[in-house]
Amino acid sequence: MPTYEITIPGSGTYQVESERPLSDAEAYQAAAANAQPRGVTEELVRGAGLALRGAAPVATGAALGAPLGPVGMLAGSLALPAAELGTQAANVMLPEKYQIPSPSSAVEGLLTRLGFPVPETTGERVIQAGGAGLGGFGGQIRGLQALSQTAASPVGRGIAQTMASEPGRQLAASAPSAMAGQTAYELTGSPAAGMVAGMGTGAAFGVGAKQSGFTREELAAKSS
Repeated sequence: MPTYEITIPGSGTYQVESERPLSDAEAYQAAAANAQPRGVTEELVRGAGLALRGAAPVATGAALGAPLGPVGMLAGSLALPAAELGTQAANVMLPEKYQIPSPSSAVEGLLTRLGFPVPETTGERVIQAGGAGLGGFGGQIRGLQALSQTAASPVGRGIAQTMASEPGRQLAASAPSAMAGQTAYELTGSPAAGMVAGMGTGAAFGVGAKQSGFTREELAAKSS
C-alpha cells in the first residue's frame, strides 16, 4: 500500500495511505481533508523551536571551542559556515559524481532527527534565520571581548576590540539583519539581494554610534 508524507503549512506533516498510487495533488488533497490549523500556543512553541534550530549550530560550535579559549570559541562559531563555503567552492570544480555533501544539510538533518521543528513557510524560514543571527552574535561576541584583552599582538587586540564594540547595537541588529536578508532571498531568489538587504538593515543600527578615535599625539605614542 503506497504511503505519502505530506506537509501542509500551518498545520503539520501527515501520512497518507492509499490502495492505489496517487498523484501529488491527490495526496495533498487527502491530507488537507484531515488537516487542522495549529493553535496560538502551538505556533508560539514552534516559533521558539525554529529560533533555537537556527541558533544551535553556531552556538554549539562556540561551546565546543570554548575549552581552547577565545580563539577556539571564534573558530568553533565559524566552523560550519567555513565548511559550507569550502564545500561549495570545491563542488564548482569537482565532477558531479565526486561532489561533496553539504555540511549544512547534514546538520539540518541531525536537528530534524533531534526533534527541532522544520520550517514550512517563508515566515518560518525567516524566524530560523533570526535565530541563526542571534546564535552567531552570541557565539562570537564573548570570544571577541576576551580576545581584545588577551591577544598577544596589539593589532589582534585592536581588531577584536573594534569588532566587539557596541555589543548592544550588534545584538539588536543581529536578528533583524539576518531576517531581512532571508526575506529578500525568499522574495528574489538572489543571494546577492539577501546580502545587500542584511547589510543595509545592520547598517541602520549603527547610525549615531559613538566613534572612537585618537589624537595625532596619541597615535604617535602608540606607534612607538
